Amino acid sequence: MRAAAQHWQFENYSESLMLQTAATQYVGASQSSWPVLWSAAQIGVCTAFAGEASAAREQFGRASRIAMRLGQPVVAGICTSSESLCALFADTSSAPWIIIRSLCSLHEGLMEYIQLNQLPHADMCWHVRTSERQSARWQGGQLPTRAQPEIRISTFGGFGICIGGRPIAGLPTGRSGALLRYLCTHQGQMLHCDELLETFWPEVDPEISRNRFHYTMHTLRRSLASACGEHGLPIAHSEGRYGFAPEQPVWIDTDSFRALITRARHAERQQHVQQAIALYLEAMAIYRGEFLPESRYESWAEASRTQLRDLHLGALERLGYLYVMVGNIGAAIDQCARLLEQDSSREDIHQRLMHCYIALGQRSQALQQYERCVQSLSSELGLEPLPETIQLYESIKGLALAAA
Repeated sequence: MRAAAQHWQFENYSESLMLQTAATQYVGASQSSWPVLWSAAQIGVCTAFAGEASAAREQFGRASRIAMRLGQPVVAGICTSSESLCALFADTSSAPWIIIRSLCSLHEGLMEYIQLNQLPHADMCWHVRTSERQSARWQGGQLPTRAQPEIRISTFGGFGICIGGRPIAGLPTGRSGALLRYLCTHQGQMLHCDELLETFWPEVDPEISRNRFHYTMHTLRRSLASACGEHGLPIAHSEGRYGFAPEQPVWIDTDSFRALITRARHAERQQHVQQAIALYLEAMAIYRGEFLPESRYESWAEASRTQLRDLHLGALERLGYLYVMVGNIGAAIDQCARLLEQDSSREDIHQRLMHCYIALGQRSQALQQYERCVQSLSSELGLEPLPETIQLYESIKGLALAAA
């Protein structure tokens, strides 16, 4: 849902709604779970904003019914009111601006109620903002001539920030740089001071750590103002929480990477093989190296680094498989080789490469691949190949002898 929020900021409404729908499918078919409730409410408001009143009305009705089963009459009332508003323009091509504003107010009220009562899985809901472009179109006004520059945050292979297509030099280093990277990778969230203290000064006296935090935050703000200029990354502060609150959209490579992997898997499940290949390749182009190498020894980054690496390896595996399916054996070999460069003990990939070489009539290459498999398994895991790998090797060896 976080990736869907990013796409909404960029006015990629169809993309955002597709990701939200995929999220609903992911949380399951239950008609009474909290995740399904919030997902239906979120899809409802976004669908309404995108001009699909009938579909929005259906989602709000679903959310209302689930809320009543969960004993949440306030949530059900907000969803029912939203459903009624959608009914007012269900047969028209666009909604009056007053209705759009009312829907926005209802959704903001829902968000406040969720946060105040700390309801489960509340992170599946996010604030839907109307862009200047949408507001002008709905009100029949003229589009503004000045656009804010886009902020792009890169984390793969090295941390960097671009504003309006210009790389920002002179970003802070040391502890303030680490704090900057942490806030950027939690973009869109307001993080409590206690969480930041626990992350960066876990074993320090609370009073000392709080002083260090305020000094680091002051240094960070001053460095960002110097490096980024007028279109910087303002750090918001409210009720002990900190986070970036830029007026312009922010793109971050990790969100885009995850969204592309999600779309590729969805396309694969729908048996849209060529589309899945294209999406996986687009994701591979974003993954330019490990996540935040500058934070290699910072524990907070390790979980994300491992997860993103696993997603990358999984995408390489699926690409190799899909290329075999479409008969592009050369491309399949390339993807398998890339995967083995990062995890040479993957016996299933060694097997796939052996099959690929046989398909190309390259028996000697297949036999050499087996030897590489044996060496990798022995040196890294202290294991011998599985019986099916040995059997494959013996079959290839028999074919080679017969041909000789």
